[in-house]
Formats: sequence, structure tokens, C-alpha cells
Amino acid sequence: MTQEIAKRLSAARKHCKYSQEEAANLLGISRQTLSKWENGDGFPDSETLIKIADVYDISLDVLMLGREPKLDSLSYEQLMEESAENDSYEETVRELLAQTGKEPDPIDRVIRYFPYTMLCLILFLSIGFGVKDSWRYCWSVFITIPSYYVAIQSVKHKNVVGIVLPIVCVAIYLVLGFTLPGDWGWKLGWMLLFIVPLYTSIQKAVKKRNFFYFSYLTFIIALYMFMGMCLDMWHPWWIMFLTIPVYYSIAKIVSHKEE
Repeated sequence: MTQEIAKRLSAARKHCKYSQEEAANLLGISRQTLSKWENGDGFPDSETLIKIADVYDISLDVLMLGREPKLDSLSYEQLMEESAENDSYEETVRELLAQTGKEPDPIDRVIRYFPYTMLCLILFLSIGFGVKDSWRYCWSVFITIPSYYVAIQSVKHKNVVGIVLPIVCVAIYLVLGFTLPGDWGWKLGWMLLFIVPLYTSIQKAVKKRNFFYFSYLTFIIALYMFMGMCLDMWHPWWIMFLTIPVYYSIAKIVSHKEE
């Protein structure tokens, strides 16, 4: 182990205010082993390095390379999503069977193959042609698409709030649309559906302790639509969109400082 990495191991532990004894207990190793690593004698294996990064709440880039991770680099989630998109389902099954002996979760099959977007299109055309004067509100079925995928992913990860929230928002939207006089229910109710992507982005930002992941763009669009449709203040409230690059610039600077 290089002395630079040994120094970073020691500095990361001290930053967390752990004694060598406390850190060793959390890592499941002896204090003597940890002391050797921090003195440059010996090197933890890859599994232990990952555990160290998790316990010290530090990225492997900082721990091993002494540099900050790139926020715009390819994330693990993107890597897995692209891999899933480029591989056939049968190939994915073969790989999982070879690695774990288990077939993939049935939810993955639903996510991959269930044509929800096509179903929305069919429903939109059916309502539009079948119900008089329904074009002005039946387009809203397309807004349920992100809610559907949030809900199905939440089922996979057993996230109860993520499952219930899209269903509740869509239900309230439909109730408002069919009960309020005129078009007000349809005009205003669909903004409830912004709650779903905002919730997931807040959840991710809190989990990663980095407000760069908060979907500020979605928030601004929802706010602008509310100001325009409810208060007829389309101008000059479009200026809110100018705050988007400012927000993400500040978020990026703050996240780098915290790391």
C-alpha cells in the first residue's frame, strides 16, 4: 500500500471521529490490522475497501485516488439500465443463472415487456373518439406514465410510499376532474402528478445527502404552470427558468465541498 493511501485511510477515520478500536469493530477486523494498513503495511482486499468506504462515508475515488468523483460520470444505475436495454431478456436470465443460480425478479419482466405506453395511447384514442368532448382532458392519461414506472420500481424495491403515492395522486386527479365544475378539475388537478417525480428526487437527494439530485427543473415547471394556469401570470414568471442553471451550479459546488 502506498503511503498516500495509508494517510487517506487514517484521515478518513479521524474525520469520522472514530478511534482505531471503534473503526476496527465496525469493519470486523482487529485494531492491529487497521493500524498496519494506516502505517502502510499491508493492503485491504476489494470487499474490505468497499466496506471501509461505506463506514467512513467516503467515495472510493477519494479514498484510493485522492480525487473527487465526477458528478456527470456514468453512474451505476445508468450502467445497469443501459446493460438491461442492450441485452435480451433471455441473455439476462442466462447470466443471472450462471452467477447466482436464480432467475430474475418477475417485476423485471413486467418493467421490460408490459406495454404501458401503448396502453395509454389506445386508452387516449378510445376515450377521445368514444366520449363526446373528451379530447380536452383525456390526454392526461399520458401523464400517468412516469407515475406507473415509479410505482412499479417501488414494488420491486418494496417502497410502500412509492407504490401508494402515484395511485393516490392519479385517483385524486380523476376525482377533481370529474367533480369540479367546468374544466377546473382537469386544468389544475394534473399538477398533482408532479408530486410523484418530485418525491422520488427528494428521496434520492436525502439518501445520497446531496441536493444536486433534487429535480429542481420539475419543481420550476410545476410552479410556473401553477402561476400561469391559476393566476394567469405567464409573464414575467418565465424568468424562474433562469434560476435552473444557477441552482445546479451551486448544488455542484456545495456537493464537491462536502466530499
